[in-house]
Amino acid sequence: MATDGENALAVAVPRRKTGDVLAAFGPLLVEGLTLYCLDGGNVFDAHPLVAWLRRRRADVRQVLDERIFLSRAFTCHQLAGAVDELLSPLLSELDRRPVAALILGVEEMFLDEDIRPAERRYLFGRILDRATKLSRHGLPVLITCDRSCPNPWDRRLAGAARMLPHVQQALPVVRRLTDGTHLAHV
Repeated sequence: MATDGENALAVAVPRRKTGDVLAAFGPLLVEGLTLYCLDGGNVFDAHPLVAWLRRRRADVRQVLDERIFLSRAFTCHQLAGAVDELLSPLLSELDRRPVAALILGVEEMFLDEDIRPAERRYLFGRILDRATKLSRHGLPVLITCDRSCPNPWDRRLAGAARMLPHVQQALPVVRRLTDGTHLAHV
């Protein structure tokens, strides 16, 4: 269980590298972690994970079929709804098995200029608020964003989550949170 004050974790990852984030979860997935992945940028790429699993002779089918659950959002409204409806119930799973959440490409849906800026700000804030609350209650939440093109959303994410320069720095924290050995600092 995370200590009070633990924030959601965020990492800057270019669109073409989000598969590397998933592959980095390989050791935790092989050890039994269940990963709930919300794809906000249509960037989910299992190929690097599959390659990693095959090199280690792990059961690819078991990991993909039983340990990763994927939901894609095509609007910012769907992404905000998925965080509420799909991730919140995971808190009840924490006592039974190691669980984590991954939100990929969180900023993508909010670049749509057809949606009023105030509505986009509200929905983005709702996602960050929910991710932070879930994390404080023990659910590890890792959020990715592409910071190669500066936008107001990545700055907001950096203000709400603990921004890490590389996913490898996030995984020890996720491991400690899922196995109950959370430490105050990384």
